[in-house]
Amino acid sequence: MVVRKLMPVTGNRGAIMPSWFDCYSFDIPNRSEDEEGLYKAVALINDIITREERSGVPSHRIIVGGLSQGSAVSMLLGLTTQRPLAGVFILSGYIPLRRKVKEIASPLAPSLPIFWGHGRVDQQIEYHFSVKAAETLANDLDIPFNGSLERLTPEELSSQSTTPTPGLRFLTYPWLGHSVNDLEMRELAVWFSKYLPASGD
Repeated sequence: MVVRKLMPVTGNRGAIMPSWFDCYSFDIPNRSEDEEGLYKAVALINDIITREERSGVPSHRIIVGGLSQGSAVSMLLGLTTQRPLAGVFILSGYIPLRRKVKEIASPLAPSLPIFWGHGRVDQQIEYHFSVKAAETLANDLDIPFNGSLERLTPEELSSQSTTPTPGLRFLTYPWLGHSVNDLEMRELAVWFSKYLPASGD
């Protein structure tokens, strides 16, 4: 696990707080973004992946993800990756630089399995904005989008074994705010078991 550094955050009147990058405001749909800070955070995670590779863990056995800002950094890493990854998970998150997805996406980005969990009562990142962002991302990458309200099961994922592109699975949690809960963690574990099985190369 990587811990965010302490830094001044513009949207919080310059207060020093843990952050991956500067937030110019907390109006996520309309704000300008700290593109330089985002890419610096991605470089940090890429350095960690490189160290893991040197220790014997291949990149295709690595999943990146996080909550809120952490999910944004993870998704940008996934979009721009130059090496195969096992997947990306987004929890109460959003797509950074979302208007540039087609411009910045690497040839490997469409092959990434994506788990996206979001609560209906999230007051920081509005639910319907999140759904629309996820649908747009899937369209931009030309990958399948599954926003079924059915719960995620091993059987469902097994039925997708012949699908050439894993795509984006969007999971809704009716009473969840800007956080995680046990159900989301259980479904994330199901997704992990599919795309990062215990036995692997």
